[in-house]
Amino acid sequence: RLCLARSPDECSAEEALSYIEAQKSRTLRDLILGETQSSESSAGDTDFDLQLRTLRTDLNWYYHRLEQEQLSQEPVLEKVDSLKRHARKCEQDLVHLLLEAPASASLRATLPDSSASTLNQIRRALGTEAALLEYFAVGEQMYVAVITRETAKFLWLAPSASLAHRMRMLQFQLSKFRLDPEYTTRFESALQKAAKGHLQALNTDLIAPAEALLAGVRDLIIVPCGPLHSLPFHALFDGDRYLIDRCTISYAPSASIFVHSHRPMGNVTGGSLILGVDDPGIPFVKEEVESVAAAVPDPRLLFGSEASEAALREYGRTSRFIHIASHGHFRPDSPMFSSVRLADAHLNLYDLYRMNLPVDLLTLSGCVTGLNAVVDGDELLGLTRGLLYAGARTLLLSLWEVDDKSTSRFMSDFYSQLNHYSRKTDALREAMLHLRKEHPHPYYWAPFKLIGRALA
Repeated sequence: RLCLARSPDECSAEEALSYIEAQKSRTLRDLILGETQSSESSAGDTDFDLQLRTLRTDLNWYYHRLEQEQLSQEPVLEKVDSLKRHARKCEQDLVHLLLEAPASASLRATLPDSSASTLNQIRRALGTEAALLEYFAVGEQMYVAVITRETAKFLWLAPSASLAHRMRMLQFQLSKFRLDPEYTTRFESALQKAAKGHLQALNTDLIAPAEALLAGVRDLIIVPCGPLHSLPFHALFDGDRYLIDRCTISYAPSASIFVHSHRPMGNVTGGSLILGVDDPGIPFVKEEVESVAAAVPDPRLLFGSEASEAALREYGRTSRFIHIASHGHFRPDSPMFSSVRLADAHLNLYDLYRMNLPVDLLTLSGCVTGLNAVVDGDELLGLTRGLLYAGARTLLLSLWEVDDKSTSRFMSDFYSQLNHYSRKTDALREAMLHLRKEHPHPYYWAPFKLIGRALA
């Protein structure tokens, strides 16, 4: 606030940016910029490792039984409540065990302090045709830092409360697609008009103030803040066209993490691991993984019982692409236990901290896999944080409960486009534009976003 109160010269902007970056996603930055790497337990013979393994086994058993009971034709509420209580007890025990982990445990690592990227480092990573929009709140007011090769400007936006209200209205519109398909088909035109109205209002608040600084921009990198982490910026509407029509869009937890993602590292060659979890709730999952396997290099397709945690650990470390078609479970009550379901386990943040997945692109195509809780310091707690720490350079995640059939077509087209475009952002943009011709409502074509090294 003190920096922004000064004259808006370049020095003040750079100093203000240094404070924003010092606190934004601080823990995540320490995790992935530090010298420590995600590790897998090799010995597993300490008391700590044995207790950890037992708790994870018990927790997965309760999750599995709870899922079976809830999906049964006549679920017994008393049994559901009992299973939930036992699962919560396991989660609490797991948290306490990890907090008390000895220094010798395989999970324990000392995290060195990481430094935030400077304005010059951010500019070098952007190149000549890209801009980075970093949103942040000061008190009740939202601001945006607009960074290009030539400029670094801070702009005043709408009050945070007003933006949060508009976000809730948009999410309410998107939630209507959970209703009967007959309803969404009957009122398709009205639903699209309402969604466009909210997206246009958000565009007026978040993008329009920076228009003069974005002329000629080919690539836009969004660093969201607070509730904006769940906003599809690429679907913002200016009354004539969507933002994705003008440029490619990708996302980053912070500008420093964006800079780090462009350092050479990870698997830029290798095969593709495709895991499909058989689930009656996603009937097109088999079709999806088969079409993805047909479009990616050197595919290894594992479906049903073969799509296990052990397979992910064994083959994931040497793969270039990993595609997991399954349900993601977002836990707003305990975000570090948000998980993605595999054949034999529910993979949560703690599990990902112990994995080594240095892949070029990791896709979770199931429902709400990109949702995270956002806590003080604009920290992401959820699958995004765990996957980035495990080594993935780029993530493709969903923002809401996706339509199974349209997602299958979208994923097939996206990987096909990767064969024609060298950059993931271009492939994603083309896949979105293609699907929009058939399904014009943003609910169908806009649920996915790229996080990390997407400009390659």
